[in-house]
Amino acid sequence: LEAEGIQPVGIVNTHGHADHCGGNAYLVRHYKCKIYTSVAEKPFVEEGWLEPYTLFGARPMKALRGKLVQHKGSPVDQVLEPGQVNLFGLDLVLHDCAGHSPGMIAVETEEGVMFSGDSVFEKSLVDRYPMLFLYDLDGVMRTLDHLSRVDVDHVVPSHGKIMNKESFMEVIEANRKAYSLIRETILEACGQEGRGASPETIHGWLTEKLDQKENVVQYHLNHAVIHSHLASLVDKGHVEAVVDRGLVTYRRMDL
Repeated sequence: LEAEGIQPVGIVNTHGHADHCGGNAYLVRHYKCKIYTSVAEKPFVEEGWLEPYTLFGARPMKALRGKLVQHKGSPVDQVLEPGQVNLFGLDLVLHDCAGHSPGMIAVETEEGVMFSGDSVFEKSLVDRYPMLFLYDLDGVMRTLDHLSRVDVDHVVPSHGKIMNKESFMEVIEANRKAYSLIRETILEACGQEGRGASPETIHGWLTEKLDQKENVVQYHLNHAVIHSHLASLVDKGHVEAVVDRGLVTYRRMDL
């Protein structure tokens, strides 16, 4: 920034994951930037411990408190709502992209450029990490449907290369197929021999089927993905959760 003579005045956080707002504290301290995000992301931006807590369900182990998961929180100066907004003298459109996180937003500029956060992942990442992280499967699918109708010239994802409209549509479809693959694989696991499967059994089956190697952090991220898919399947009546002697299994209902 200094080399380019740029003085930041504000930061729009698409969402409150550590790899997206972990630099807030430094920029606020050095440049007195103001922080903006959506109402649902505000707690996660302000309280860096919330992300590892939601992954672990309790005070997390040290491995889940590293800078890639837990950040130094920073106060949010203004909450943003989806729609048209003027910030820093710029007319912007904020898109509701909830799904990957509870209240993620994408930012569209007057020049036809959209900063998409983690609403989509480029194909190389989909191939490398097929269990794409998400908070709400149905929200993700609604977001992909919405983005397929957005008319922009270029898209800047948080992870990956800048895309033109054509490549953006291809990436949306690749993401949709990746989520659907995991959903169908979990549904298949829940129907094995009529007994159903525990989340741990499903997790092991998925990692073997997809040839995935995990560390502790990746395990908890992927386990959250499995629970997100299971929640959708249960709510839609495709799967039921059964608890017996301290073990929960998920059984397919339509067999």
